Amino acid sequence: MKYEVARTDGRGTPDQFFCEHVSPTGRLMQHQPMSSHRDNPLLEAKPSAPLSLTRRLFRALGSSLVVSLGLLSFPSIATWMVTVWLLWHTVCVVRDRPGFVMLLACFGILVAKQFAWMPALVLLLGWLLVVGIVRGRYAIRGLTRLRFIWVGTACLWMAWGFFAWEWNRVSTCDRAVDAWDPVRPVLCLGDSLTSGIIPEPGYPGQLKTMIDAPIMNLEQSGITVDQGVNRLRRGLAQKPQVVVIELGGHDFMRGHSRVSTKVNLQKLIDACRGQGAEVVLFEIPRGFIFDPFRGLERELAYENDLALVPDTVIRNLVIWSPATPLDAWFKDWRLSDDGIHSNPQGSKFMAAYVADALERMYGESCRQ
Repeated sequence: MKYEVARTDGRGTPDQFFCEHVSPTGRLMQHQPMSSHRDNPLLEAKPSAPLSLTRRLFRALGSSLVVSLGLLSFPSIATWMVTVWLLWHTVCVVRDRPGFVMLLACFGILVAKQFAWMPALVLLLGWLLVVGIVRGRYAIRGLTRLRFIWVGTACLWMAWGFFAWEWNRVSTCDRAVDAWDPVRPVLCLGDSLTSGIIPEPGYPGQLKTMIDAPIMNLEQSGITVDQGVNRLRRGLAQKPQVVVIELGGHDFMRGHSRVSTKVNLQKLIDACRGQGAEVVLFEIPRGFIFDPFRGLERELAYENDLALVPDTVIRNLVIWSPATPLDAWFKDWRLSDDGIHSNPQGSKFMAAYVADALERMYGESCRQ
């Protein structure tokens, strides 16, 4: 038989626990002290009442919905997606509930999305994995309140802050640029996403009404990045001050590798800067759940300090089109008539993002 005896310290609180093993005849076989509450950093989890079937069902559905939305989230809002998971985990910590599942789910989503591997993202993934695994081990043992939990949660939020700062900074060109010159043109180099639906002139036609400079449209439907290198030579003869590049989608569709696409995009960037032109780069989406090119344009923007037009722009052309059920209720919001190429309203939407990127680089002097 086994008994646990608590010895008090004279103030009525348990000081130390002893484990006594007694034989069937009543003889004391073993007298062994157990760890005290004061010396043990772990506090036993309080038993909770079992959830009803309805609550378990709603919790499972809610969790599935959050995971699905996380997988479908755009790279441009990745910081907000991570915020939701960290807030959920923090609430679990405050309520003394196991929260390791949220951390591991967030880790899995970030890995599945195949974002560009930047330093802040790697740091965040490391903390998510470490804290999630440690919390999971203690949850299995029925121990949830640890000093490590609060320290780990604080470190997670600091890693998130670094990630949010770096992730949003990628979209902005931080290097010094020359003053805006209303005489030098802005060159738009791209495929059919730049040209729009004929006779619609695409976003370059709308950009003319927003920017105080000539706009050159060097679009050609179906071209790849290496073909864009040849077209760029003709455009650079006009000495543009900015080149807006929207290329790379057809490279993926034709089976070109990520490596070759990156090499050719880098050639475009180097050629532009070699002629004194700044670069604005469109982020090309190649999948709704994950990107097989692993955030190529975001990686190039980070490495070359470029202004980036987020993939939110092109994704919205698909979302607000007949390709999705939303079109049945929001026809006035339609940005594309064929599910990918911009209509006049979509071209204005794209041009507004490009104009905003130019304004962040040059200030209000570039606006009309």
